[in-house]
Amino acid sequence: MERANLAILAAIFCPPVFKSLKLSSPTRLTAEAPKLFPESWTDRATVRYEFPGTEYTANETIRVTWYDGVGTKPPREHLGDVPADYALPAAGSVLVGEKGSLVIPHVAMPKLFPEDKFPADKLPVIEGVDHYTQWADACRGVAETTSHFDYAGPLTETVLLGTIGIRFAGQKLKWDAKSLTITNNANAQNYITKPYRKGWEPAWV
Repeated sequence: MERANLAILAAIFCPPVFKSLKLSSPTRLTAEAPKLFPESWTDRATVRYEFPGTEYTANETIRVTWYDGVGTKPPREHLGDVPADYALPAAGSVLVGEKGSLVIPHVAMPKLFPEDKFPADKLPVIEGVDHYTQWADACRGVAETTSHFDYAGPLTETVLLGTIGIRFAGQKLKWDAKSLTITNNANAQNYITKPYRKGWEPAWV
């Protein structure tokens, strides 16, 4: 992702990965980024996550990598069936599977490779969803929103953990979602919560 960062746009680019694979919370992560200064955030970063595998993954774990900053893109050899001469979009996602690779540009139609195996005119067309109607139907108890908390919670958790990882670049952080604890780095754990005034502590603290 160019000219933006994890905290701003991960909520736009990560949903296809979370939705399609039904990911939960990550178990570990490592970030690469320049040193941070008190008054500014980094202009580029790479965050590598590891998640528990799901029914839609080939292995017991699955890796998801976030790239942001001008010129920060995944190595071509990590893109699976994406052709070497295919120009990656300035922003978007790439899902690499056992049988093909899916490129999802920002504000453009996805492309599935290899194209001879997945011709565009043979792919199913998914009907769009009106988010306002969906929300109203969920309030009425007759439908479920696509961004319900069971999905949005782990996604938000993943993004926020990435911002902590960037502060501790080069260090592997292990995450226990059940206890909301970074188990191997007390300094990083300090960013998970904050002190609350006596009598005003949230119930989960």
